[in-house]
Amino acid sequence: MTTLQHGRRRQPLVGLFVLLLLVASPQARAQESSRDPSANDGQSTQLTAEQASYLAWARQLWESLDRRHGAVKLPNGVATLQVPDSFYYLSPADAEKVLVEVWGNPP
Repeated sequence: MTTLQHGRRRQPLVGLFVLLLLVASPQARAQESSRDPSANDGQSTQLTAEQASYLAWARQLWESLDRRHGAVKLPNGVATLQVPDSFYYLSPADAEKVLVEVWGNPP
């Protein structure tokens, strides 16, 4: 058997493995969320000061974004976008906030 033939046989197995992971993942999350929230296995549900600070920063940033739907005119009137409700448009300034502050890309 050549290496090429061997590689072709593995592709369906790798695909099947990935598919099983994708199918099993939501089920595992559903089982975790269906557990009794009062039974927390002795783990504290209190946030650390660092976690609370991060959540406050993230919430403030999220609320500061002007997320627009529907007909959105681009700056300088170059075009108008029709943005469905399942998406949102960010202005160049808000997009820069996300790219630089959240994702850590250089300005």
